[in-house]
Amino acid sequence: MELARLEAFLEVVRLGSVRAAARSLHLGQPALSARITGLEQDVGARVFDRTKRGMVLTRAGRALLPHAERAVEAAEAGRSAVRHVGQGDEGELVIAAASVVNASVVPELVARFRRFHPGVHLFVRTGSVEDIVELVTLGSAQIGLVRGSRDPHLSSTPLYDEEIRLMARPEHPFVREGAIAPRRLADATLILFDRTSDDYEVAQSMLKSEKVTPYGVIEVDSVDTARRLVTRGLGVALLPLTAVAADIEAERLASVELIGMPVIRRRTISVERQEPVSWAPVLTMRELLAQVPTFVPGTIAVTKPG
Repeated sequence: MELARLEAFLEVVRLGSVRAAARSLHLGQPALSARITGLEQDVGARVFDRTKRGMVLTRAGRALLPHAERAVEAAEAGRSAVRHVGQGDEGELVIAAASVVNASVVPELVARFRRFHPGVHLFVRTGSVEDIVELVTLGSAQIGLVRGSRDPHLSSTPLYDEEIRLMARPEHPFVREGAIAPRRLADATLILFDRTSDDYEVAQSMLKSEKVTPYGVIEVDSVDTARRLVTRGLGVALLPLTAVAADIEAERLASVELIGMPVIRRRTISVERQEPVSWAPVLTMRELLAQVPTFVPGTIAVTKPG
């Protein structure tokens, strides 16, 4: 049964007149009568008797009435849901991010996003660069946040840079010295985290280039665990400033310069599928990501060429 025929049927029931219903629906009487005739053909029975008192439901019409009401209500609910999704009032947004980004940037990002779209169901996924690229490529996530781009088929936008520094407790001998040669790590316990991350690769590359074997090694699966171990004085670690900004301010941690080593900077980018998305929540998330250097300590705005 066509929805337009059911709507015409319900309007005639409500007003008791074909003329009044046609006027209410901005139709001519012949057009409305044709819809009622079509509905009767659909159900195989007359739904109205024309009387001096107007249009009166037949037994078949009374049987049809509750079903017609539910069908029209469901259609309107569907239209309303689609309208709300389009406006960003409802729907689902999935972002996938590296663990270090989730630990430092995502909490404030989510808090700000919720102010604009409290009704949107937001999912945050954590994974390796390969996992994130796959989720975005397959459309399982609208936005991915990674260190560097490894897929030329995705659209990428630079978001911010951050420094990776050797961190230790303020009372650690390295901090008292202020700067150390990388070979001094042979006297320390080095805390490594997340073998799938670029940060792990940075630490391993430095150890290999300097031919240094730390006195001890502790490996954990997340930057937050590594940070906590360092604050407990259980070792030192190369950590992104975004993850330790609050600890530095509270004097729970301090950075140590590595003599002869260049400043280590890593860039975080957002990746999306090539097809542009104009859904309001995605547009809002893009705007907030562009503002990350203004509200996340330890991030550095990307310098644009020219």
